[in-house]
Amino acid sequence: MAVAATPGTVSATIPVGSLPLAAAISPDGTTLYVADYSDNDLSVIDTASDTVTSTIRVGDNPDSVAISPDGKTLYVANYGDDSIYVIDATTRTRTTYFTGSFRSPSAVLVSPDGATLYVISYASSSVTFMDAATGRTTGSITSFTRSDLRATLSPDGATLYVTDYNAGTVSVIDTATKRITRTIAGFTGPTTPGITPDGTVLYVPNATSDSVSVVDIATGTITRTVAGITAPQGAAVSPDGATVYVVGGPHDLTVIDVESGNVVDTVTVGKDPASLVVAPDGATVYTTDASDDTVSAVTGRIAPTFSADPPSGSVGSAYTYTFSASGEPAPDFVVQSGTLPDGLELAADGTLSGTPTTAGTFTFTVLARNGAGSGAAVTVTVTIVGPATASSPTPVTTPTPGTIVPSLPGAGPAKSVSAKATFTG
Repeated sequence: MAVAATPGTVSATIPVGSLPLAAAISPDGTTLYVADYSDNDLSVIDTASDTVTSTIRVGDNPDSVAISPDGKTLYVANYGDDSIYVIDATTRTRTTYFTGSFRSPSAVLVSPDGATLYVISYASSSVTFMDAATGRTTGSITSFTRSDLRATLSPDGATLYVTDYNAGTVSVIDTATKRITRTIAGFTGPTTPGITPDGTVLYVPNATSDSVSVVDIATGTITRTVAGITAPQGAAVSPDGATVYVVGGPHDLTVIDVESGNVVDTVTVGKDPASLVVAPDGATVYTTDASDDTVSAVTGRIAPTFSADPPSGSVGSAYTYTFSASGEPAPDFVVQSGTLPDGLELAADGTLSGTPTTAGTFTFTVLARNGAGSGAAVTVTVTIVGPATASSPTPVTTPTPGTIVPSLPGAGPAKSVSAKATFTG
């Protein structure tokens, strides 16, 4: 993104092709690929300048795009001609295409090792497992209703979560055995879910009840429902796990704080946002605005991280040290626990300053916080030594009265000579 801005700010609105429905970002965050459903192409966006640099011709009605972990290959699900295009990301040309038993593929995902494709099919109501190198079908699951199916992968690639809009369920699929191991119910029109980086919590948007369900993956239970999110279409979790972003409504990007579970912001983006992508560094969230033919670039929230090693000081001598932390928005600083050295204060901007008044060793914890997650805390120890002692001057020898200490050039060290003088007159 070219311009830094306050989190929750639309920093750029990028014109793309007709009816953009999905996007994928390169692992290094430099390139965004947008599937333009009605134009049958991909718009290639340089994220540094927020401009479209080229387009790639693909199949009929591209509904989804995914990128290999090494960033070298794109996979495009073409809803209109039942194919998966394989694109060389460097040359931006098609190298081959795959077909299979699936019909009207609406989503394609890539395993973390780049070896397997998961193709979600609307017309076939199925999940197809394919070898990413050859396109060979290695398995399929067809026990879904004829419905809008959406999916997300666990970070380790071991589990695929598939939402069934009509059934109101999430199917938990073991990608090794290619079997459904659990079906979680209780959703209303579930759409594209998001998952935390540690793979423990799933966020499932409910399009028909204007809410997001929070699911404990270990137990398969809904632990919380976040209400007031109009017709949510998809969710994504920030790389630091502190924030959930949800697209929906006529123009909404909703921001949920993971720790509190509360909505902390709603950002106005383009009309009818259909999907979203979070940049690898978490600094930008991109929404595909289907009815405006645009992509909105929104500044993301980044939880603070920092380390510190303040120096020691001396009683009576001015002391200054500045704690510094990354994060967006810029964090402020407070003493979370412990005691500062007597005479020192910590300002909100991280400046520790003052004149120490008491010698000793002081241990305290500083918390950097910016509203993204619980903040970052660092425990430090500052030693204050006693006041500096002035050095004693070198004593000057005063000659005894009547003592003559001659000093002659070249005569070497002088020797003391004593004499008694008698004065008359």
